Amino acid sequence: MKKIKLSILLLGVCLGTNVIAQDRPSESLSLINGVTTNNDLYNGAVNVTIPLFNIPVGNLTLSNEISNASNGFMPRVDESIFGLHWYANQFGSITREVNRDFLLTKYASVDAEHGLAGIYPPEGARDRETNDCIIQSQEFGNGFNPTKKRVLQDPNNSGIRSEFIPDKFYFDFFGYKGYFIFDNMGTPFVFCENAKLQVLGAASLASKCYSTIAPIDFQNKNVNEIRIIDDKGNTFYFGGSYDALEVNYSQFNFIGSYYNPVLQSTYSFSNASRANYIVSWFLKRVELNNGEIIEADYKHGDSNIFNSFTQKTLTDSSGFPTSYPTASQIDASNNEVSKSYEVSTATIDNFVSIENYTKRAIVEKIQVIGKNTTVNYNYFKDSKNLIHLGSINLNYFGKSQDITFNQAPLGGDNYRYFLTSVNKNNETYSFQYEKTDNLPPKNTYGTNDFGFWNGTSFKGIGNSSSFFNATLLKKVIYPNKGYTMFNGEKANVSKEIYENLADNISEIPINRLASKIDYDGSNEYKTNYLYQLSNGKSSGILVLRMISGKLLKQQVKYSQVQEVTENKGKIEYFFSDFATNPDDYSIKRFNTSYLFFNYKDNRAHQRGKLFKKNIFDATNKLLEEHQYEYQSFLRSESELVDLGLINCTTCKLSDDAYYVLTAIDRSSMQNGVSTKTATMYAPVIPYLLKKEKIINYLNDKQVSVETDTKYRESNIFWHPYPEEIQITTAAGISIKKYVYPYELKTGCPGLRGCSDDNTIVGGQFASYSTMVNSNIWTPVIEIVKNENNKYSLQENLFHTWPIVPKKIRNSKLNADLDFTNYKISLDKTVDQVNYDVIDNRGNYIQTTDKLGIPTVTIYGYKQSLPILKITGLTYAQLMQTLGQSTSSTDYLNLSIVTKSNADIDTSSEQSLIDELNTVRNNQSLKSYPITTYTYDPLIGVTSVIPPSGVRENYIYDSAGRLQKIVDVNGLTVKEMKYNYKN
Repeated sequence: MKKIKLSILLLGVCLGTNVIAQDRPSESLSLINGVTTNNDLYNGAVNVTIPLFNIPVGNLTLSNEISNASNGFMPRVDESIFGLHWYANQFGSITREVNRDFLLTKYASVDAEHGLAGIYPPEGARDRETNDCIIQSQEFGNGFNPTKKRVLQDPNNSGIRSEFIPDKFYFDFFGYKGYFIFDNMGTPFVFCENAKLQVLGAASLASKCYSTIAPIDFQNKNVNEIRIIDDKGNTFYFGGSYDALEVNYSQFNFIGSYYNPVLQSTYSFSNASRANYIVSWFLKRVELNNGEIIEADYKHGDSNIFNSFTQKTLTDSSGFPTSYPTASQIDASNNEVSKSYEVSTATIDNFVSIENYTKRAIVEKIQVIGKNTTVNYNYFKDSKNLIHLGSINLNYFGKSQDITFNQAPLGGDNYRYFLTSVNKNNETYSFQYEKTDNLPPKNTYGTNDFGFWNGTSFKGIGNSSSFFNATLLKKVIYPNKGYTMFNGEKANVSKEIYENLADNISEIPINRLASKIDYDGSNEYKTNYLYQLSNGKSSGILVLRMISGKLLKQQVKYSQVQEVTENKGKIEYFFSDFATNPDDYSIKRFNTSYLFFNYKDNRAHQRGKLFKKNIFDATNKLLEEHQYEYQSFLRSESELVDLGLINCTTCKLSDDAYYVLTAIDRSSMQNGVSTKTATMYAPVIPYLLKKEKIINYLNDKQVSVETDTKYRESNIFWHPYPEEIQITTAAGISIKKYVYPYELKTGCPGLRGCSDDNTIVGGQFASYSTMVNSNIWTPVIEIVKNENNKYSLQENLFHTWPIVPKKIRNSKLNADLDFTNYKISLDKTVDQVNYDVIDNRGNYIQTTDKLGIPTVTIYGYKQSLPILKITGLTYAQLMQTLGQSTSSTDYLNLSIVTKSNADIDTSSEQSLIDELNTVRNNQSLKSYPITTYTYDPLIGVTSVIPPSGVRENYIYDSAGRLQKIVDVNGLTVKEMKYNYKN
């Protein structure tokens, strides 16, 4: 039977290369791009960021900023809530790269000779393909329990029943960016270069599964919630309810015609499939290590409105009995939806496409519980029922601040909303864009291989040369009327990469940054960007990927970029690329020669890292050179140790942190297990900076500083933080070694019954055990050998809850110690500072310095800011003097605290000042230095009265910046002036 397989855009993606199907809102696409991009210049992209607000909460900062970094206009994806090409992470989210074929696209085929055309999954394939397991694991036959190494190197004897291409879960929250996967056994592994994060899954793997061709049970916590713990002791809850999830309701359309040679007639066909699946989990709740809680409220919608969508999920020409809900029905259900559109084939004879309707997670409010802190998000809808952000309102202790987003529809009848200005603290940032006159409809076929608009209505190169920069950011105008103007140009390349680097000198019709002009209100400064190698050829590399049997152009990367500022000098940047960090194509095939993986980018995270930077002056004289080296933690697969067979104490991270990509030939299964298999090692391992050398060329002399960092290589208690830092200068070599809790917790193997040894450094076994079990990765001992080979140490002791510093002590000058023998007796140390008393939020209420002098700090404004400091007496003595009991939270009953909690205006602030002065004037406290503070919590300190009693008032301008400090008579003590600089 001769079959003609039409070209279909699969939902599969190229791992780690940003080649993500346009099956989700643009905000989630931007999140993935942010995780997988190491440097914007490596992409030739503009990156403009506007900070909006920062609110400290415990050991975290609640903040928002918007950014614009784009290389082109993707017309088939709805613009973000901030406007086209603008993105922000309002609270935090996880979005996954779906590597399964829920829509059965790979089973679409035409058999012209037998008059068949449709979507024909084999027996069992439909149930298998449409079963979505959030925690994925590989299926093995009865009696088989293989290790990962055996799956990799001996799959045909491992009882494999299923292929394994796991989803990637990308995250971005509170400064943490990365991704996690579940390996072949269902164990989570996290890729994050700035934190040691833990993903908490359900006890039962099976409970994490649901069918994508039936309404989803959104009450099932095992499906709708993901928890992550950071290495500061904070727990983050994503999803948990329908409102905090983004759900795709997708339809695959397989429409066309074929000629039957037997009947000598042309026949038409129309087939489709449907599926619904969770694509993103949004941060709903944060439980901080000090007990504070941050919560987000999302718009509550009725999920039942979409239930009929999956009443029937596979159809022939008879069509579906139900359609997608109308705009009015969606409004009535209180849901918000965005749409993305994927077209694989669009010809006279055939039309193959995927329509994705995504139920959005729209955050309406973020609040710090019990802190009088609320962030409100206000939205509006356009005439096409698409939601946009209108403003952010900050409320903090009764004070209010608005940030306004002005968006305008540009592009004619097929408009998109563009952010035209942001007004923050009475200051306005304005934005202008390229070619916004006549934009295409959102279902246009007119895109090139990169997915960007080609200026026409037809798929292909089109008129890309003229529209490569359409809709991109052209100009930013600052509040002082200074500006930055961006100029783009068409890209060019000298190399291309599919499996191997090859020569390809060509022009590519996508945008890259060519120059920018900065104007500060008086002068213009022009900076040009050159993408050239030392031989004069382009440093661009065209990335090619096999998608649905087609070799398509996907990206351009630049291994070398020059940033030349006219009359000032230049900076040369050199990035790791496909030549310095090629992929490892070590596909192992067993009893087969044709099985392969569409994606093999298992070193993508290593590319785009800066490995050299040269700084020149205006005369082209080299001033400074920076050299960087990174550690991959990878070793040869021939050295791979099977952790499932031995209790290994010398194993490496690469023996553990990986999964095995597995492809199988289902036509060759025997007794339900695979006999023809291909496997590939896929690491989940960071690429960390291990060496930085800076050479200064001063007066024709070289002065260099080299910093070498050593990390833990063992898989046991691995973390991304330094274990040793060595600094080499002309004066000699200094080394600092860090000792972490896991290295010392052997004295306390369990959680209870630990006995500390309080006679030596490193004897706080109970504390170490608590820190390890709470995923706290903070050094407890720091040992330094200076340039004269003299050793010293600092020991950091911690309270058990909250886990915050309790004491810092240093070794005495005559202490005999080294990197191995550092558990010296305490008589060889001296206390530097003691954090004697903490409250229930981890605030330091009493500290004692090395001279034994205590300082008491009283916190107000809901325990968030210090309002009184007094030196020379203890917390207990102060509280007894003020007639209060002495527990660590009894200070909350003081009048100065309750009045600070009520400080919302000038009158209430004066009442607080009066009460603070009452304490200052207490006769029993006259001999102790006292400093008091008041605040506008949204802006900063408003008054300080030092021990002298001379009050200083802090005056801010309309933008919330400190303008001047004045005394009680209004005379200026200090004044600040501000100028804008890009």
